[in-house]
Amino acid sequence: MGWSDKNTQKAKPVNIAPAQNTEDVGQLPESIFTQKINLRNITTVKQRHNQPCEQPFTINKLYPQRRGLWIKRSLRCRECEHNVIKPEYHPTSVKYRIQLFASYHVPDVLLVKCDQPLKAGEPNAVILKLSNPTLHDMEINIVELPTEEDELKLIEEFKRACTLKDTSLTAATAMDSLKSLTGSPSLTGTASLTNTSLVRQTSILEEPRVVKLKVNSKLQPPEASFILNLRDDSREFDDEPQTTTKSEPEFIVSRKSNKVYLSLKFIPDADLKTGDDVYVGFNMLYTYVNTVTNTPEKKEPTTHVLNCRIYVQVGSIEA
Repeated sequence: MGWSDKNTQKAKPVNIAPAQNTEDVGQLPESIFTQKINLRNITTVKQRHNQPCEQPFTINKLYPQRRGLWIKRSLRCRECEHNVIKPEYHPTSVKYRIQLFASYHVPDVLLVKCDQPLKAGEPNAVILKLSNPTLHDMEINIVELPTEEDELKLIEEFKRACTLKDTSLTAATAMDSLKSLTGSPSLTGTASLTNTSLVRQTSILEEPRVVKLKVNSKLQPPEASFILNLRDDSREFDDEPQTTTKSEPEFIVSRKSNKVYLSLKFIPDADLKTGDDVYVGFNMLYTYVNTVTNTPEKKEPTTHVLNCRIYVQVGSIEA
């Protein structure tokens, strides 16, 4: 806004001629009676009103429209109140300020193939590819899923651990419950659980619930754990694949950079019929190095053991 100028001329209103009814209406094209109309290729009323000059009838005549300034809202973490997403002037320039998303810390599991056609009651094997997105090595252990009774006990232990004020008792009860379910003493310990948010958390924001997904196959988990190498961008340009050594477990098919190909054996249930989907599930225990410190006293990164449930649809039963 500025000072008004007395010499400026006032704009005169433009007289717009009113619309008149006419009996002369343009004829429809001949192709409308001979060809089938595809509604996906015809523009909607809203699309035509967005381009009043042309008002195109088909989609191929639409042009990109200029948009005003879009600003994405900011997103903060509920625990540490850091800016996860900071608003920018353009939506394409939005940057993730802190890597707090699961895709930066949880190993990526992809289905490659099954060794044989799936048949009910017959042993088979599935090949999975695991990728490490972090800059630290991971120790991974694959165990069976807990039963319904064990899962209810784990939920009760988790609720009790979040309400107790004694940190030593909380760590001990949580370690015993996790060790009884996983059966892996190498990846569980008091030192790893006392440093987790399980001890510091005083209230539960969301009520724990039982997982409704079910599996219809029996998995034979590997007996030993394995190391998943860290992510190194320079190794992506290496054309030579890394072959397995003698010290590698038998279930590891091959390695390359931060990726590992595993072969897991399973047996579909005998009561499955032709066409039924086969689901394989397991618990994946992996080590996570926490580099984000909330207090200035702890400058060194801490290592935690996290648990993730994996459900894979390996295919359908063939005749």
